[in-house]
Amino acid sequence: MTAIVFILGTMLLAALGLIVELESRELDERYVQCPRCHLMLDKERIPVSGYNSEHSSEHIHCPRCKAYIAI
Repeated sequence: MTAIVFILGTMLLAALGLIVELESRELDERYVQCPRCHLMLDKERIPVSGYNSEHSSEHIHCPRCKAYIAI
């Protein structure tokens, strides 16, 4: 009986770890860190600068230090 509980507990922990990993990947894709001042920026809230010629010059500017950040 304890072996079954141990196996089920281990499977539950593995499933929860997988869910947490998938959520952290989504956060990594949503946020970018400024290389100059290390401010964490939400890509959805910062306006994109540049033009969209096959995504060649799209970038954002850090609101704190105005650094160029390629996306």
